[in-house]
Amino acid sequence: MQDKEVMEAYLDASDLNWTSVRLPNIVNKDPKNTIKESFDGRGISFSITAQDVAEFMVCIESAEKYFQKAVSISN
Repeated sequence: MQDKEVMEAYLDASDLNWTSVRLPNIVNKDPKNTIKESFDGRGISFSITAQDVAEFMVCIESAEKYFQKAVSISN
């Protein structure tokens, strides 16, 4: 947890367009194709499928709503 906070402080101080994706337990199951997201960590469950993580990462690559933010995701 402390490493995450240090990393996000470095990112926040940079001029980069960054997004920190906070993940729960990643499971190798069939995708659920439903992703919960939260900027404050509320309403997130304890797991997400690997394929759903990959899909989310590709979809947010150019979405300005996530620039300079940390987002938690789960199924």
